[in-house]
Amino acid sequence: MPNKQISAQTNSSIVNALSPAFKAAKAVKTFVSQAKGVAGIGDEAVESGKAVGENTKQLQDSKDASDAASKPKVQGSYKKGGKVKKTGIYRLHKKERVLNASQTKKMDAKGGLRALLGGKK
Repeated sequence: MPNKQISAQTNSSIVNALSPAFKAAKAVKTFVSQAKGVAGIGDEAVESGKAVGENTKQLQDSKDASDAASKPKVQGSYKKGGKVKKTGIYRLHKKERVLNASQTKKMDAKGGLRALLGGKK
């Protein structure tokens, strides 16, 4: 089967669908580890329980990585103003405005922020 990447949303849907299996696998692992030494439970059963636990952990790690990858990183905010130096996602606050490059150029030609705030250039 070819190695295909799936979207974070698809991966998350798969993990959510398997969530009851995760819980069951954890319960089996706990039971098997507690039952070690009890008559009828041998080392093979313990090893099977460990394998189930490892698979559960790998699936959970995959879900965690998928969730982290699907959340965009906020670069910062400009509550006190300033020039954006890097393209990215920023936090905006109520009543703030964002100027595009053309508007910024016009404002700079008229004295920039100093002119806007009443100071001299």
